Amino acid sequence: MASLASAENWRSQRFSYTGFTLPANLQNSPRYTFQVQVGNGGQTLIITAQPIGAQSGMGAMAINHRGEACIKKSSDSGCVIGTDPAWE
Repeated sequence: MASLASAENWRSQRFSYTGFTLPANLQNSPRYTFQVQVGNGGQTLIITAQPIGAQSGMGAMAINHRGEACIKKSSDSGCVIGTDPAWE
């Protein structure tokens, strides 16, 4: 959620997600590898988190610019928003 708050702050100042990067504390996480996907001319965003290290086996998560989220506990490689269950 901190990653989405950071992205929304970026967009509120630039009217686009284009150029957004995660804060350093998330880029260097010992528990997750994060990826940022920007689309639709900078108007859409998906942030994915793939578990590593001690978190391996816990399942991949994702959240988009609308706050829609997913988790796939059976896979550390990814989940699909709107198909896989949302985390609580």
